[in-house]
Amino acid sequence: MNRLFLYNTCLVICGLCMSVSNYLQPMFAALTGSDCLLPDLPDLPDGNTTLACLANNCTSTDVVVVWACSAYVGQLVYAVIYGITSAAYVLLTTLVLADLLGPDMFTNSFGLLLLFQGVATLIGPPIVGFMFDGSGSYDMGFVLMGTMISISGFMLYPIPCVQSALQKKADRSNMNRSETAVTI
Repeated sequence: MNRLFLYNTCLVICGLCMSVSNYLQPMFAALTGSDCLLPDLPDLPDGNTTLACLANNCTSTDVVVVWACSAYVGQLVYAVIYGITSAAYVLLTTLVLADLLGPDMFTNSFGLLLLFQGVATLIGPPIVGFMFDGSGSYDMGFVLMGTMISISGFMLYPIPCVQSALQKKADRSNMNRSETAVTI
């Protein structure tokens, strides 16, 4: 598999997942047709609402509602997807830089990459904090930061096309030089 494509795709999925993280539970409820407005079910001592629902003779659709209406399930799905995709792009960063720029420029490019990641890490939390102060919710902060991660993945997709165009240009330049050398 093309490492650059995998890297870009992991960045995009990671960012999209972060953007919708606070909206996963409502999406699950909508996909299952759940209204999430069941009367409160008693929790068993271990906190298992599904077993409490079964003990109170709930219908099968009510059991679906229990997991689809759980914010915990939505955050669990987010954590798994975010963890896998962020681990993949962190792992692939050095490989992609080495593939794109070669070993000669790897050290400088990795240093610049870490510089920009550090700046983003430094200014990101205060921006989200200001957004929280203005709205009282972190939702827009997650959407903004997830969108930024996705954009960083999307903007790397054209790299193979740019590399191909640069290679064609270099080939034409080399061909012109060799023709000029032959005629002299």
